[in-house]
Amino acid sequence: MSGTLQSLRELARGLADGLLRVAVLVFGALAAVVALATGLALALGLILWSLLRGRRPLPPNVFVRRSRASRPVPPAEIVDVQAREVPPSERPPQG
Repeated sequence: MSGTLQSLRELARGLADGLLRVAVLVFGALAAVVALATGLALALGLILWSLLRGRRPLPPNVFVRRSRASRPVPPAEIVDVQAREVPPSERPPQG
């Protein structure tokens, strides 16, 4: 009799574990769908808001990085000099 009771307990435990796993999976999928829907609603809301205010939405520049080297240098920082080699007799002493 105890063998049958033991197998029923194992069956009940297995069913409970399976139901818990399915519940967690469903809850996770539902949370992902809600997050995606929220993001989509926010994006559409911002686009509509900008269109109602008369501003055209800009295309996203997600992977564009602007470095300092690509910026133009202001003309005040450009110095034009005549380069010349300093003869050894005019060089300052090195200490």
